[in-house]
Amino acid sequence: MASAAEAARIASAKFTPSEIAERLDAAAAQLDPAGADLRLLAGLAREQAAQMRAAGGLPGRAKGTPLLWTHTSPVSAPSEKPLTLTLQIVQPKTVSAVRLHYRPTDPAAVTQVLELAAKPEVSFTIPASEITGNWDLQYFFEILRADGSGWFEPDPLTATPYWVVHIIAPHVGRN
Repeated sequence: MASAAEAARIASAKFTPSEIAERLDAAAAQLDPAGADLRLLAGLAREQAAQMRAAGGLPGRAKGTPLLWTHTSPVSAPSEKPLTLTLQIVQPKTVSAVRLHYRPTDPAAVTQVLELAAKPEVSFTIPASEITGNWDLQYFFEILRADGSGWFEPDPLTATPYWVVHIIAPHVGRN
């Protein structure tokens, strides 16, 4: 982790205290609607974020600050039909491009990448030929800034680093 002064001076792959605090707050927001145990974890994440901001002399997070993007993963999709995945970007001016990385859960499968320029709503369509009933589909987004840095969605520091869509195999034979 970089100190606030180091992060301001040097471009690196490290997360700044401000970025870590934002990630902790985002994770806490996702945990709030859940049960009591997860609300406790959300409170601990917020407390850690506040401590990081205080230690680095960083401003506090404004209440109700929205996430920078949102995406709702489909639970399932029919086999041999195209699948459209959409990412809504709250501040598209801060993003230059979005990449979708996807592949079947088959261990031998190769990851495919689609890239689009950033706009408020970015939609990718995975071709039907790449969605079969034999394997589920896993994917994640890579959100890029003009300087080449960026983020992953879902955030691998706060969640499983990819989503899985159950592919419903076509019905064949007698029922």
